Amino acid sequence: MVEPGDLGPALARIVAEGGVAAPGRICQACLAVLPVTRAAVTLMTSADRQEPIWASDDVASHLDELQFSLGEGPCVEAFTEGRPVLVPDLAELSGHRWPMFADAARQTTVQALFVLPLQAGALVIGVLDLYRDEPGMLRPDELAAALRTADALLWALLGLRDGQHGAPGDGGRG
Repeated sequence: MVEPGDLGPALARIVAEGGVAAPGRICQACLAVLPVTRAAVTLMTSADRQEPIWASDDVASHLDELQFSLGEGPCVEAFTEGRPVLVPDLAELSGHRWPMFADAARQTTVQALFVLPLQAGALVIGVLDLYRDEPGMLRPDELAAALRTADALLWALLGLRDGQHGAPGDGGRG
């Protein structure tokens, strides 16, 4: 099995190569290493203006779309507060945090979620959603690898926005 510490060189290589497929390739590398089931990446300019870039499957895509249509959830919180939102067990999530999203998310197979802002300092351009179909917190080395993944996505997406490698949104669903 590949260890979380092995992710860094793969991410660096993908970011250096660039291209419109880089966000999906970064997420696939993350999914191969971390104990998460699915992932999604969304560019955001505000809590109500977003552009889905990549989703590993229909469940990840649905959960992202749901948060933006409801205007609540971990994506919105991670983006607006500029900090990771870690929910190791959706069943234990209190009803007042995101009542509509939490109820809807519990209807899927997802039991834990980890949402990381794509940010450098005060600049936040979107979020990385990592979903797991079993409850439990990421270990410290796994969380560090997830944060490295978010950093790699930030730089890959900034390269796309600068027109170096194509246009965002062409990455599609993997």
